[in-house]
Amino acid sequence: MDRSGRSDDGNNDGKSTGHPDLAASLGAMGLGNSSPQPREQQEQALQRQQRAAWLRQRTAPPVMPEQQFRTSLLMASGLEVARQSWSQQSQQHQAYRWEEMGSSSGGGPYVSPMGAAAAAANNPSAWYDRAAAAANNPSAWYNSAGGNFFSRQGQSGSHQQQQYTLSASASQYQPVTSPVAASANANASLQYLYQQQYAMFNQSGAGAYAWSAPDDDKRMDLRLRAIRAAQAQAGHVPYRAAPAAQPRRARTLEETRSRLLKAPIDVHVVTFPQSPAHVVTLLEEGVDKIRLNVLAGVTHRMHDFMDSRDGHAVFVALLRACASRAGEVKDIVEAAFYCRHNLLPLMTHDHGEDCLAELMAAAAPYPNLCEMLVNRFLFENVLLDLKGDQVLHHCFATMRYEDTKFLVVAVLDGNTLDSMAYSKSPAGSKCLVECFNNARGDEFGKLRAALLDKAIDLARGEYSNYFVQHALEHGDAQTRQQLVQRLMGQAVGLSLHRSGSYVVEACFNKAGLLNLVVAQFMHMDDAQLVELVQGRSSNYVVHRMLEAAKDRYPKETLGLARRIYRLHGNGVWQVYAEKVMRVVGKILARHSHHGPSYR
Repeated sequence: MDRSGRSDDGNNDGKSTGHPDLAASLGAMGLGNSSPQPREQQEQALQRQQRAAWLRQRTAPPVMPEQQFRTSLLMASGLEVARQSWSQQSQQHQAYRWEEMGSSSGGGPYVSPMGAAAAAANNPSAWYDRAAAAANNPSAWYNSAGGNFFSRQGQSGSHQQQQYTLSASASQYQPVTSPVAASANANASLQYLYQQQYAMFNQSGAGAYAWSAPDDDKRMDLRLRAIRAAQAQAGHVPYRAAPAAQPRRARTLEETRSRLLKAPIDVHVVTFPQSPAHVVTLLEEGVDKIRLNVLAGVTHRMHDFMDSRDGHAVFVALLRACASRAGEVKDIVEAAFYCRHNLLPLMTHDHGEDCLAELMAAAAPYPNLCEMLVNRFLFENVLLDLKGDQVLHHCFATMRYEDTKFLVVAVLDGNTLDSMAYSKSPAGSKCLVECFNNARGDEFGKLRAALLDKAIDLARGEYSNYFVQHALEHGDAQTRQQLVQRLMGQAVGLSLHRSGSYVVEACFNKAGLLNLVVAQFMHMDDAQLVELVQGRSSNYVVHRMLEAAKDRYPKETLGLARRIYRLHGNGVWQVYAEKVMRVVGKILARHSHHGPSYR
């Protein structure tokens, strides 16, 4: 037994080998066995042992609280990324902040895309996976990433920054648009795109990429490339400015003739100066080949010619050149019928309206073509279109009534009339006016019956009251008579209504049936008369009716004025009665030399 109290029975050479490092050291110096080693090998073994002990001392984890240790690990991981990404530059290139965001693998902290681009392994996200796991398992991080980090610090002997080289195979770094990258990660994040772009920029060979610090211009270029690549993967179509318009040389008449004799006209031909005028001149000459080539080109791009200020002249000239040829007119109308663009928006400008008017005039001699156009307009809901009344006006003006009465039938079908009358725009009421002006026979009788049936509701409508006023002014005598009688049954309610009051005024101002209105007011009781005189809208009806009737019906007007004056003496009037009382005073003063009388 030795001085330490341990037995040396198992030690054949009489030397203590209880500690493995001591045994290794003795063996390296030739003291633990009988076979001595050369002096050079002994010195190398001793140096290795000293280096291992020194590394264990340097890489020992610091003793600190767990939360502080986790924070230091996160800071160390960010510093490692910065060291591998950039050279020694300004402080702004070394400051990377952590962003609390969910990673693509399921969550956890990760650094910004710039820092992620500098990952120090074949798998760019490997360092972040290890750093993110440090918050929950510090020892695991130390054994993997942290141990390597402190080992490199110990080997360097100082804190001076080193230049690291990352290597990867060519299959691991693919261009953003390559099939491999697209199939591997179809929804790649902007972070991953930064990694790819930086790897592509720093390529130093087919299988290796050296990370260096790009200057500001190159860094901005890489940033833009990465953002555009992300937009491309997200389906974003970048805006491309249209090329600057180049001045076109004016084509001569002969050049235009030669062009039209060879092939159908193209819509771009009319963009040359003087070309539309040349085409119109050639169509007027009556050459069949030119007309057919223009016909083929126009029917192929119908809407483009009609919607163009220059092309519409060619379209109108073609219609006039083909007017006597039923087959060619049919081709044009069919092209308009099957056009994938709507025709009604053409009415928003003058040249489009001219094209549609000429198209209707060309189709007017052919009932089947008129039917096609009417069907197309109804398909585009012409009865509620803002310019629908103008389309209907051209239809009724250019086509026969037998071909256009279907428009009136469509108004009377189902709830179409209600939709037109009570729409939130004046379009429907304007179309009703056009149909009322042009309806005939049975269609007019049905439309008049619908008007009389809905007269009270139409008179109260925001826009439909204009349709009723139009019927009172332009309808035939029978229609005006029946309509006024129907409206006077609700004279009080309509007079008190903001829109209806205008209709009551139209009954004596536009319909010329003042006698019916005066008679209705004469039969009102005092309560109704007081309500009308002091009403905000109805007071206009009363005083304008008295102004209109004081000369034509003086006896009835005087009696009505005396009733109003007597009620005014009871002190029941409000501010709106001032205009009415002014007219009443004039009427009473005219019929009495001694002032107003209550008799």
